[in-house]
Amino acid sequence: MAEEPRPGARPASEVTYEAVTPERDIDGTIRRAARYFRPGRRSGDGGAGKGSSAPGQFWNMPRPLGHAASTVTFASVASPLLAGFSIAAIVSLAGRAERGIRGDLAIMFFALAIACLVFALQAGLAAASRHVPVTERLAAYPEKARDPERVHEIRSEQWRDEDIASHYRLLTRHSYNAGIQAFLAGLLCVAVPGPGEWNVPRIAALVVVAGAMGLELVQQIHRPRVLAAFLAPSEDDLTQGYVPFRRRQVPPLDPDVVDRVRRGWSEGGEA
Repeated sequence: MAEEPRPGARPASEVTYEAVTPERDIDGTIRRAARYFRPGRRSGDGGAGKGSSAPGQFWNMPRPLGHAASTVTFASVASPLLAGFSIAAIVSLAGRAERGIRGDLAIMFFALAIACLVFALQAGLAAASRHVPVTERLAAYPEKARDPERVHEIRSEQWRDEDIASHYRLLTRHSYNAGIQAFLAGLLCVAVPGPGEWNVPRIAALVVVAGAMGLELVQQIHRPRVLAAFLAPSEDDLTQGYVPFRRRQVPPLDPDVVDRVRRGWSEGGEA
């Protein structure tokens, strides 16, 4: 999610950016450009470049950073597997002459799961096509990595593509969640014992599937808060004290490390 500009900051169109990179090999320049582009001098400030405030973050990055990769993983791996299992279950149930109302309900839920999971697969692949790492974007146009105006063009394209990818990831998440619930509902219908079949193993299977549906719903709606924080803690859960474990404090950096980082940033080298 893009950060809001700070009060008093100028629009992005009025800000130029200065690449803190030395005259070295082009591969090193691209790597450092991706990491160390920072707000530079503005027109009319006397060339000093002091007191300037960035209009927000430079690149449009997903939060958390691994969100894009995880979306592609469950969209391209988990969704096809579950959809394939649902197709096999429908074929098996449809071939039974006496499947009853439970079988018909299971077929309906498995069909809904297939539709949602296939849509999640398509949306996830569309999101992956838009989410291109910054280093790859700069490597595709090495002649632009030294020109602030050209870098701003790449930056504008990256913000546009990431906004579209974020929408696709949202569709992927919702359709995948719906597919999971429909899949579990189909399993629940299959697990319900028929007349005279109520025994301990069948009841245990029914309880397990029903419990899985409940836990999945808790993670999707993030309620109740305490249980959701235990199953899938978020940043808000950490800051508001809902997590059941102790959050470790980040130790401060040693002065030598701080000096090396500052020297590396100012000189364009590695910290």
